[in-house]
Amino acid sequence: MYGALRIGLDDHEARAAYYAESPRFYGTPHVALLFGISFGYAGRAAPVNRFSVGRAPLAETTRFDA
Repeated sequence: MYGALRIGLDDHEARAAYYAESPRFYGTPHVALLFGISFGYAGRAAPVNRFSVGRAPLAETTRFDA
């Protein structure tokens, strides 16, 4: 999402602004967006399933508010 918005990995100010604006944009009191979740088995013959990316640590990508 940040890449599509041209917000850099280290641009914490822009990320915070996006995080603050998201609830207003989506019309909710808070927003939890999850991407990249799949169910079932990957088709081994599909070219898309030959691409793999690493994972960032949870603490770098997720914020939990009580």
